[in-house]
Amino acid sequence: MRSVKKHYLAILSVELDDLKEDIEHLITELEQSKKQHRCTEHVFLHNLTLFRNELLGVNAFHKILDEIDPADYATLEEMIHEIKTRFKLRVEMYGLAQVINILIERKLNKVARYVGLGQIAAEHE
Repeated sequence: MRSVKKHYLAILSVELDDLKEDIEHLITELEQSKKQHRCTEHVFLHNLTLFRNELLGVNAFHKILDEIDPADYATLEEMIHEIKTRFKLRVEMYGLAQVINILIERKLNKVARYVGLGQIAAEHE
């Protein structure tokens, strides 16, 4: 089980890197739109602020993952619950945009399905 938890964290880290790249790509596209006068200054600044806030959330989540020791948890489900709890507290503490919760939740669930947690959870019902 420890191996599954360790792999879960490794895959989740890769998924977060992918999310970070996606957000950075959106910032680049936004900057291009601004240069080509396809958006107003107001829209540009609003969206740029949101994207940067999301990047802060991804970075905060990475820090949480760095603090997690898979050996401290009896099950993968317990570890995931702890990760979610810590992240929600950081979102509130840092005043991060709530949309980051949705993005991170999707990544958590995607990796859980990948490592077979969806199947395990269904077997316990």
